[in-house]
Amino acid sequence: MSLPAPLRRTARRLERVLLGAAMSVAAFVIERRLLKVIRDGGGKKPALPPAGRVTLAHGPAQDDAS
Repeated sequence: MSLPAPLRRTARRLERVLLGAAMSVAAFVIERRLLKVIRDGGGKKPALPPAGRVTLAHGPAQDDAS
C-alpha cells in the first residue's frame, strides 16, 4: 500500500534535506583534510627505488610445441 500524494511529497522533501545535509558534512570533512595536507606540504615524500640496476619483467611464456 502506498502513501497518499501529500505524504509522498513531504517524505521526498525530508529525504532530500537529510541527504543534502549528509553530503554537505562529507564534503566539509574531505575539504578540511585536503586543505590540511596541502598546508603541510603534502606530508611524506613518496619512496623512490634506489638508483642503479633496472629489472625488466619477461613476457608470457610461449609454448614451442605447437
